[in-house]
Amino acid sequence: MEVKANLSQLDTAVDYVRDTLSRKKINSREVIRAALTTEEAFRVMTECAESPEEVISISIVSRLGNTQIRISGRTKEFTEDRIDISGQWSFDDLTPEQEDICRSLNKRILGDRLSVRFRRGISVIKIGVSGSQFAQLYLTFAGLLLGVLAGILMGKILAPSVNTAVSNYFFDPVSTMFMNALKMIVAPLVFFSIASSIGDIQDMRTLGRIAGRIVAYLVGSAVVGIVLGFCIWHVFPIGDPQLREMVSESAAASAAQSGGYSISLLDTVVGIVPSDVISPFLRSDMLKIIFMAILLGVACGTLSDRIRVLKDFLADGYIIAERITQIIIQVMPLAIFCSMAKMVLSMDVKTLLAVFSWVPVTFIGNAAMIFLYGVMVLVFARCNPITFFKKYYPAMLTGFTFASSNAALPTAMDLCGQKLGVSKKIYSIALPLGCTVTPGGSCITLAISALFMAKIFEVPVTLSLMTSIAITLLIIESGAPGLPGGALLLFSILLPEIGIPSEAIGIVMGLFSIVGMMLVCGNVTGLGAITLIVARRENMLDKEIYDG
Repeated sequence: MEVKANLSQLDTAVDYVRDTLSRKKINSREVIRAALTTEEAFRVMTECAESPEEVISISIVSRLGNTQIRISGRTKEFTEDRIDISGQWSFDDLTPEQEDICRSLNKRILGDRLSVRFRRGISVIKIGVSGSQFAQLYLTFAGLLLGVLAGILMGKILAPSVNTAVSNYFFDPVSTMFMNALKMIVAPLVFFSIASSIGDIQDMRTLGRIAGRIVAYLVGSAVVGIVLGFCIWHVFPIGDPQLREMVSESAAASAAQSGGYSISLLDTVVGIVPSDVISPFLRSDMLKIIFMAILLGVACGTLSDRIRVLKDFLADGYIIAERITQIIIQVMPLAIFCSMAKMVLSMDVKTLLAVFSWVPVTFIGNAAMIFLYGVMVLVFARCNPITFFKKYYPAMLTGFTFASSNAALPTAMDLCGQKLGVSKKIYSIALPLGCTVTPGGSCITLAISALFMAKIFEVPVTLSLMTSIAITLLIIESGAPGLPGGALLLFSILLPEIGIPSEAIGIVMGLFSIVGMMLVCGNVTGLGAITLIVARRENMLDKEIYDG
């Protein structure tokens, strides 16, 4: 579609976008958001156009389930900062400084949907439309089910020598390449994520007591989640050493050579500080990388007024690393297919049940965490938790369905304001911040999973080990990506820190999509509960709306 660079054509452009997306069966909430962003982008294009007679081209393209709006035209140069992607949310109750921080948080979470390119007098604005998350979910489950089915059929029909060849020349290489890709992106993603997050948290001082209380509850819920995870694993001590056979021979040999990994808490703490800045990246030593990221983030935050370019570089580095992660995650259905087929081919029923036992235990853990959030609402907010769950369950369901905290953010914002009676000044800060500093759902799942792996690799479960797991989880969760499969990435960071090869995530990779749904449901529930508690403590909760 082509229109003149004139605001009189605005309605025509927006109607075209809205009608086209509706025909593509994009959900109504995404259509509204895309239309609002298109309206803002078109306005900026007309302001920067060389003349009102310039032609602006609008196209909508769908590839591999991903939909993108492309707006191009001859204009003066401008940046994406001119386009306010947070415009659909009001910040009426905030000061200008607080508003800037909230918009920065929202841009950090939703900014990957928007990009601006200027070259040789032509500006191109690309707007991503989040309409394909069900497609990715369906592909993931299809990979899981087809992998199980393929493994069963191959075991019954094909000769063992053929199955071995297929496993060695297809299943293993695909799984290994996927694992290598995850290991490749882990270091830059964690470094940029944590460095930029810490820099933003330095700016949180502008928000004062409210931000401090939000962070305190988020960290507190994470600690509770870790401790609860340890307790649940001791009640259900899952993990079978026979599962080591699923790991590649080189990784299994390396783990066996260690003869049972023993962790000294003192050595762990001392080893956090690197002696140089290069070797941690070469060796993928995550605690050292995290330490450098925190140090850089703190320094950047305290000098942000003078070195804004560096702060922008860290934020852009995070966006690029997250985009690469999203590309890698899109290949997960194929990797899951190969992992599940290999698992079914190489294991007997008893060993398979030992793997599948991991799923209900993590579900029990997240259900217990959700129950605790209800108790927190009762004790700290002095509100009826049943009312909270009745009104907030659509956000929980959205998180469960999409397995992404970011995807549930708009729904959670609407419910907090319209159904729970929380002031915009609270939920516009707490919810985006909570998508970055993840609460207890991820922590309880990863704590259980880490001890599950420890038993498989016969790592002694000692107080020192659990302390090391807790410290690592609290650090890496400060910059956790809120995209589907993000927890799997964090798990690959955690395992090497307790002496287990990162390849071990192949044992549970096929089932992680199922666990991830409940994990995110717990996270989203925690965000809503903490937002409600802080609003109550700050006297910014409308009880009439909440009780009504």
